Amino acid sequence: MPQPATIDDCMTRLMTETLEEGLGRLWARSVRIRELRREFLSSSSSFRTERLRLRLDSGQPLRVFFKDLNPGNQMEKARKVRELDLEPSYRELQMYQSVLSPERLGTLHAFRWEPGHCRYWIFLEDAGRTMLHNDLDMPLSRHFERFMRELGAVLEEHFATGVIQGKEAG
Repeated sequence: MPQPATIDDCMTRLMTETLEEGLGRLWARSVRIRELRREFLSSSSSFRTERLRLRLDSGQPLRVFFKDLNPGNQMEKARKVRELDLEPSYRELQMYQSVLSPERLGTLHAFRWEPGHCRYWIFLEDAGRTMLHNDLDMPLSRHFERFMRELGAVLEEHFATGVIQGKEAG
């Protein structure tokens, strides 16, 4: 007898659909994902983040950074300093849409914004685990993408608390 699908199975299927649609739009061709592996990042500070490893039908591997911007799914630490407000999450999505592009600074591969289902997901190009100063051979666009992610985290903290590096914003 087949096992019922778990919540993780359903989420993975929905992530796959979202990425296939987003990558298809981005690359102007049909894209199918053969395999999707998920790894929760324990370094997540405000929202749940995961590193996704994809294998496309073509055999091409692709690394993706996933972020769940649902305020109801904030990490414990963030719940203490942030309200359950969707507006900062929407601003973050808009910032990525306006700043990132494959030609310039990295890629917003896909997003899923479904208020009726409480899904507020973004899928970004994954620049990898190494810190900026440890990878001098990486193309400048990748360095800038990492900088933008770190800047996004600082701004997120500022909007949540009004504080930057322990000092009140004034």
